[in-house]
Amino acid sequence: MITQDIQLCIDALTRGELVAFPTETVFGLGARSDSPDAIRKIYEIKGRPADHPLIAHCSDVDVALALSPDVPAYARSLAAEFWPGPMTLIFRRAGSDAICDEAVGGHDTVAIRVPSHQIARELLAPCGFFVSAPSANKFGRVSPTTAEHVQSEFGDEILILDGEPSQCGVESTIISCVESHPHIIRAGAITAQDVLRVTGHDVSSDLVTPSANNIAAPGTLENHYAPSIPVYIVTEESDIEFPVGLSAEKSAFLSFGQPTQNFLFSLVVHSYDDYAHQLYDFFRRAEARGCEGIFVVAPENEGIGVAINDRISKASHSSMESSNG
Repeated sequence: MITQDIQLCIDALTRGELVAFPTETVFGLGARSDSPDAIRKIYEIKGRPADHPLIAHCSDVDVALALSPDVPAYARSLAAEFWPGPMTLIFRRAGSDAICDEAVGGHDTVAIRVPSHQIARELLAPCGFFVSAPSANKFGRVSPTTAEHVQSEFGDEILILDGEPSQCGVESTIISCVESHPHIIRAGAITAQDVLRVTGHDVSSDLVTPSANNIAAPGTLENHYAPSIPVYIVTEESDIEFPVGLSAEKSAFLSFGQPTQNFLFSLVVHSYDDYAHQLYDFFRRAEARGCEGIFVVAPENEGIGVAINDRISKASHSSMESSNG
């Protein structure tokens, strides 16, 4: 059920129920972090493996940093610069009851975020607990950027706090802060250039991808963020080679310029920020239009283009395996 009643949602979270809520990145599916029973509901409804940790959200930077006994100076600099905002920091976990074992997937680290979305902050501020929240979609599927997207995934099974569509459109940058220098675990709106500017650490060629057997952060599997139809990455429209049985008239196309072919559904974006903002909605609209294939033009691998390329690469992973098989 979609609602604008924040207090109703706070009460539901307090009782251990699930609430989907807007953030500046994507909509999250939240439960109180100190309740194993509430956290298990997230894994169950998403179909998420139990060893995949969740991100704990709160509205106060000092409270977030106090969750770990080991916060490096560079992490405090990142928090001062980018919190509230689309950044998640991973710390060594303290022996605290604030985050239950289930919420960290059995790991000795904890992922924390302080979102900037006003409605998210109004939801989180009165809570006397952290709210753990992955994206509000079935596991591996396209993340939602509107309340309607969430409802299309879960119907009326959960409360959905309404709000403006997510501004960034892709998930938060995840930065590991468990060593003497930071590592970007998942690309997002906070870029390697941002990290260098604030901390002096060059992480541009230092993207760490946890193995599937030792997941330390969400959204790091090779196949993720995927719509139900194949996704193909091209550098420009002229590079498109349609698989047998597929044509422009059956396909969707996302590009930086007007397409020359008669695609069933097309979207022209005008900047990398616009691309990131609209990507997941584009995937969902292509599904709704009955497209049988999705083609996307890859941006340059710079700025938020790194995050976009990460998402479209994961979305296209199954398609690439099929074409190579």
